[in-house]
Amino acid sequence: MKINKEIIILIAIFIIAFFIRIWKLNMFPIGITHDELDYVINAKAIFLNGNSIRGNWSVFPPSSIKTNTALAELTPLLLAPIIGFLNLSLFNAKLPYTLFSSFLILIIYLITKELINKKVALIAALIMVVNPWSFHFGRTSFEAPFALFFIFLG
Repeated sequence: MKINKEIIILIAIFIIAFFIRIWKLNMFPIGITHDELDYVINAKAIFLNGNSIRGNWSVFPPSSIKTNTALAELTPLLLAPIIGFLNLSLFNAKLPYTLFSSFLILIIYLITKELINKKVALIAALIMVVNPWSFHFGRTSFEAPFALFFIFLG
């Protein structure tokens, strides 16, 4: 059975990207902001009891999660099945974002391959691996990795 060279390179790019993003995830960036904490705690609360941390959550309307800051409503729902099974730690809070940020590289590869060609797609994927903004948002618990993932997936 012949294994496609392109697939091997793409898997290597994904593994490198994931390793770079997950390496010392619990140490850098230091700490967690109140927005990140709000997403994680709401996701854990939704998983455990079906309510937000305020105790009044409902699917209809999704903006019923009342917080003091303006937060994306879908993020705690996407995090709930992932974070719900894990212990609350800084590493576990940021792990889903790291996964989505790494998968975003594969989506960028597929889009570029479809629009241009394989060689440019591999270069685009490699650039995305070391892109400072992709690296930064892939290691934080903001809604940006989820938003970018679903925008590019669409």
